[in-house]
Amino acid sequence: WLFWRRYPLFRLLLLVTSLLWLTLVAALLSIHADHGLNDDTDSSDRVLAEKSRLSAEFRRSDRGKRLQRLRERQDRLRSILMMEEATSSTATSAMKTSLTAPSTGAPTSAAGGPGDLGAPVWVDPSLLNADERDRFEAGWRDSGFNEFASDRIGPRRRLQDFRPLACRKNNWTAAGLPNTSVIVCAHNEAWSALLRTLHSVLDRSPPNLLHEVILVDDASTRPQLGRPLEDYLAELGRSGTSARLRLIRNSRREGLVRSRLVGAAAATGQTLTFLDSHVECAEGWLEPLLDRVARSRRTVAVPYIDVVSSESLAFLHVAPERMTVGGFDWPGLAFAWRPVPDRVRRNLTGRADPVPSATMPGGLFTIDRAFFAELGGYDPGMEIWGSENLELSFRVWMCGDQGRIEIVPCSIVGHLFRSVSPYTWGKSGAAEVLKRNAIRLAEVWLDGFKHILYRQFNYRLEAAAPTKAWLPLVPLVPGHRLPGAAGGAVVASGGDNATAVRMGPLRVATTLSGRIWCLDAVFSTLDAEEKAATPMIRECHGEGGGQTWVIAEAAAASATSADRGGRPLVLARSDGSCLHYNNQQLSLAPCQDTDNGEGSLARLQSWCYEPLKRRLIHSASGRCLAVLHSAAVPVPRLGVIACRDGEGEQGQRKSDDDFGLAWELPEPLDLSDDRPVASGASVPPLSISGDKAAAH
Repeated sequence: WLFWRRYPLFRLLLLVTSLLWLTLVAALLSIHADHGLNDDTDSSDRVLAEKSRLSAEFRRSDRGKRLQRLRERQDRLRSILMMEEATSSTATSAMKTSLTAPSTGAPTSAAGGPGDLGAPVWVDPSLLNADERDRFEAGWRDSGFNEFASDRIGPRRRLQDFRPLACRKNNWTAAGLPNTSVIVCAHNEAWSALLRTLHSVLDRSPPNLLHEVILVDDASTRPQLGRPLEDYLAELGRSGTSARLRLIRNSRREGLVRSRLVGAAAATGQTLTFLDSHVECAEGWLEPLLDRVARSRRTVAVPYIDVVSSESLAFLHVAPERMTVGGFDWPGLAFAWRPVPDRVRRNLTGRADPVPSATMPGGLFTIDRAFFAELGGYDPGMEIWGSENLELSFRVWMCGDQGRIEIVPCSIVGHLFRSVSPYTWGKSGAAEVLKRNAIRLAEVWLDGFKHILYRQFNYRLEAAAPTKAWLPLVPLVPGHRLPGAAGGAVVASGGDNATAVRMGPLRVATTLSGRIWCLDAVFSTLDAEEKAATPMIRECHGEGGGQTWVIAEAAAASATSADRGGRPLVLARSDGSCLHYNNQQLSLAPCQDTDNGEGSLARLQSWCYEPLKRRLIHSASGRCLAVLHSAAVPVPRLGVIACRDGEGEQGQRKSDDDFGLAWELPEPLDLSDDRPVASGASVPPLSISGDKAAAH
């Protein structure tokens, strides 16, 4: 303190020294603070990096799938919006450009879009939002197919050319062919399906052959089929199309049959081409049909019908080797596809040859307009649809004076086959409408065979009374019975040379556990590959169906049948199959009508009934049809075993291994046509104009 007070220089030195120390301490503190801050920053970076890593793992493990589905949905919605814009653009441009370019012109659909070239359009309902799900379900409910997928496809989609090579090389001379009036009848048809039908006709038909397109709207209630449809067709008419587009509206629901008659009455073309409202005509579809009619005006030409999937709208081509022709179930009297008979295949020179068909499906065909009038058109007394195709088919073959039906492979049209019928059938319902139409057909054309139909389904004859106005005309028709080539009235009764003598259940004469057993089979239709079904034995239920058998006298003869004192029989079903035994197993195979000697299929389907012991003996092998049962196998089964002479009077074996060799045949058929037609029916009689009566 004395130095501080006495010596000023000392005070200055001490002050400077203190400042230096303070500066040094401050510098050290600053350096330390900087190191600490850097450490904190590095720590924060590590924390953030770890969080990022954990978040990524979390997304990959827990949220990844949901995020991926979200992205897929966003992409799909984006594609739908793009497709809707493309469809709208295509439809707009279609209205402003000519739609009747030559058949070599390509449709104006965007390549690679949904359904392009007939590709499927799959829809996963689980990926749809609530609004889309409602539209998806409404489409199936209102249209009977995936209308949601159909709406994604443009109105003029491209299709592959599936025609046989010979058809593509054929230069059809359009100048020498008659023109046609295309008649399309629609009732509450899906908008997108209807537009594809119309555009495929306009795009792929030569202008000089397409005289007009007549759309008959059968009292549709869908809003889009009202004024919007009129505006759309009007715009098409202004776009430069040479074909006349005509819209005719029924004031009330008439059904397909009467709607087609409305269209035919308004048509002025040389031929009539009837199409359903949910088809797609492929390239070169029209010329081959008109060519067959031009060669013979009494030929009804049917296109080769491919399948448009009801689920994915895929255009599915049926290979030529799987080609089928029209027939009908008997005694059910319903249209059915049948394999092309061998006798017909042998006469074909190539895949492009037209194939004669007993019946036609009815939805798609071309017929000479004058010939259609000569036949009397459709029966206007038939409701909605059902049996009208068979009725017209019978008339073509029986009354057409060399009339015939042909399927033309060079003409390909895809048909959208619905999974269910979405339409109303009136107060009586679909079953009654179809039954009533079948009765009208049977009363007019099947003579005594109609009673087989009535017995099968327990029909009441009174329901057929509406045909009494038609019946007096039948003897005046210069017709004949269905020829063998057309299928015959016993098309499923063992072939052309078989004569039906009995129909009903084939019962086992003995009982097991107090129950009666019948010969049965799963009710199935043989496909083009002729896959055999398996017969079986089941308890009799009395409801027909698979237990209804038509017992017919077969053409095949054998020593066995002669020795047994009986005629050879075939056991046939309504799907065209016969009980078949190849010396190894029983099966159901397509009925054969040609006996080519020992080992022929006809011989393998021939059975002899021995009246005394009521046994069914296989003509070729001499073995007996039996029902087998044992303690080890309590369920009865069907078999073919060696016939022995030790059976009792009822044909029952003295063994625990089988219990039945005796069979009770169905009742004999009464084919006389002397039953009076009942009177007093409530359905209005068939109305035939004087011109039609004169034609008949």
